[in-house]
Amino acid sequence: PNAHGDLFIPPGATAEAMTGDIVAAKIVKKGKRAGQMRYSGKVIEILERAQNKFVGTLLRQDEGWIVQPDGTGFLEPISVDDIGAKGAREKDKVVVEILSWPTEKYLARGVILEVLGRAGRYESEIKSIIAQYHLPGEFDDDCIEQARGAAAEFDTEQFDGREDITGKVIITIDPSDAKDFDDAISLEKDRNGSWVLGVHIADVSNFVQLDSPLDAEAKIRGNSIYLPAKTIPMLPAVLSNGICSLQPGQKRFCKSVYLTYDGDGNILSRSFANSVMRSA
Repeated sequence: PNAHGDLFIPPGATAEAMTGDIVAAKIVKKGKRAGQMRYSGKVIEILERAQNKFVGTLLRQDEGWIVQPDGTGFLEPISVDDIGAKGAREKDKVVVEILSWPTEKYLARGVILEVLGRAGRYESEIKSIIAQYHLPGEFDDDCIEQARGAAAEFDTEQFDGREDITGKVIITIDPSDAKDFDDAISLEKDRNGSWVLGVHIADVSNFVQLDSPLDAEAKIRGNSIYLPAKTIPMLPAVLSNGICSLQPGQKRFCKSVYLTYDGDGNILSRSFANSVMRSA
């Protein structure tokens, strides 16, 4: 950004800069568009790279080897040597670190850090996605220990201060192979004949202590990530697939929101509760 707002960099003027790079640029054109002054320019220097590790496919090129990066972040092939050091073969998916960036005369040069497997195979492609987008791996021992402790202490008969809604008809809407049921709904009429929609969300905060290792890790992850036939959970499975999953027939702690509607669908009132539910 500049003093007048953002600076538009058109294709061909990026100097091979990528998303997240810190660059120096100059204005080359300005003019009004839709009543506002617009500026376009070009990158004149890359000051700091956002990343130097990429996922790609190892390919033979003439007498040498290149890695063709995946995605759109960096498109230029990367020259690599000594592929045997990691046991890499042609058409393997690999993680490569750039040692020198491309110039007008030379390709970028890099070194293979990890072999992910054969391109096109399920396991290799999943590993590639995880590496390319820096997705989280396994939970550390502190997080696992904390999660197991919370699960061991969970007592479905001790829910002081929570509204008991186990007698309500509450359902989750998930595919048959789902394990982490985290939300559910109920629908009933009140004494005035108005419809009351209940939205019930698994109360994971009851099992995660503030500023604990598990709390810090969950903040970093932000959400669970769903890949084909693989889930990277926000919380360890003993929680996400266990006591924090609104499994049918099991008492579970939740946060409930009740929305009362009139006959025309207008919201008349809303209320909130900490509750204990049992999914149908």
